[in-house]
Amino acid sequence: MRKKIWETTNLGAAFLAAAVLLVGINWIGFRHYKRWDLTQSKVYSLSEQSRNVLKGLPKDITIYVLFDNQDVMYDNLKELLHRYEAASPRIRVKVIDPEKSMLEAKKLVEELGITQNNSIVFACGDKKKFVYSTDLAEYDYSGMQFGQQPTLKAFKGEEAITSALLNVSEDHQVKVGFLQGHGEKSSTDFTPAGLNQAVEQLRKDNYIVEDVSLLGKPEVPAAFTVLAGMGPKTPPLPQELDVLKIFVDGGGALLLALDPEFDMKADTIKPTGFEDFLKGYGLIPDSDLAIDRGKTLPFFGPEVLYVDSFRAHAITDKMQRVPVLLPIARSVTTATAPEGWKVQVLMETSPDGWGETDIKTLLEKKTAEPDARDKKGPVPVAAISEGKGKVLLIGDSDFATNSQIQNLGNETFFSNTIHYLAQREKLIAIPPKPVEHVSLTLNGGQMRTIFIIVVLLMPALAIAAGIFVWKLRRA
Repeated sequence: MRKKIWETTNLGAAFLAAAVLLVGINWIGFRHYKRWDLTQSKVYSLSEQSRNVLKGLPKDITIYVLFDNQDVMYDNLKELLHRYEAASPRIRVKVIDPEKSMLEAKKLVEELGITQNNSIVFACGDKKKFVYSTDLAEYDYSGMQFGQQPTLKAFKGEEAITSALLNVSEDHQVKVGFLQGHGEKSSTDFTPAGLNQAVEQLRKDNYIVEDVSLLGKPEVPAAFTVLAGMGPKTPPLPQELDVLKIFVDGGGALLLALDPEFDMKADTIKPTGFEDFLKGYGLIPDSDLAIDRGKTLPFFGPEVLYVDSFRAHAITDKMQRVPVLLPIARSVTTATAPEGWKVQVLMETSPDGWGETDIKTLLEKKTAEPDARDKKGPVPVAAISEGKGKVLLIGDSDFATNSQIQNLGNETFFSNTIHYLAQREKLIAIPPKPVEHVSLTLNGGQMRTIFIIVVLLMPALAIAAGIFVWKLRRA
């Protein structure tokens, strides 16, 4: 009897110890949560920018996910959202299956005002932000001409999620103005030459964007933090330059993208009207075309080049040598900056590039060769001057238009530029991550080896172990 009681006590103590151990392990796992990302392109790893945003979240955010679990992005999205949830106590993710939880999904659709399938809703207080499946991925449509379905090329989930978190958590929205009145490209223009696509990306990043004219205004409206002049075709008035100087010297940020405008009569490039203004900040727009024989594209003229040489700066550090395509650009020069200001080149051609001044030959023969009059490479095509305010000069504005913004790293460079000028560096460069398509190909010998191990050897070992234990007990 005592032996039985002792055995029962030991068994109970063992169960209790196991329960305590299990609870302890779960508690430690809860307090010290860790996930690993074993994908080669780190699809599920949060970037430094996203982690900084999560650390600074001032409010709790609930993320509602109504997504078809058969969608090609569902697993990537669910895993990534749980990474966000694990990284911040401010984040709560709630995944609702529209097929299995129809009543709950219907109620949520009505409460949040969801109008599309496969939606993610970020809710923070009375603010909501909707992200749809089209915002999360880049697709390869090349197989459609052969009757194939589009395939997932790159996953943009982190960019979309981090932008949405900022959108609903930040009380203050930065206002960006696109200068008008001199033929500049407009933020509301949907044509190939417009800026609508680039501006829509800025709005997703929680910016307020408006076109603005300085004609007749004594100062830049106080609400604007950043001004952008994208491709003015005529010179500004002296009064407008005075207003811009007051804006910049007072701490404002100005982006000027000055295209080379041709004077067809003189076969030269017209002055921009910004020369004296920019020289006051150590920047000069040159009267030439940036040419780089080693950085051209097939079937295009020599004036179309891509630039992948970046200087060290917050705008370009995370570009990862992703080229920027410039359809036609002038070179720029840096000069002595005024006291308290620092001038720095951002990107330039290769050493084989040059600043072409023979515009007539280039236009007539569609060819270019460097000569003694041309500025030798590498020639800068973008530079920034920083003091109390900021002035950034780019020798081309077409790179940001609707027809060009999706090429190479154009959108990343444009967004990074605005983020930096707006002092929102934590948003700089969260690039799309390529999706891994992993496949396993086995030959006949490998298949036979697997068959022998799995179908024959492993069951045989289990049977042998069972017989061995049975004989031990019989003995």
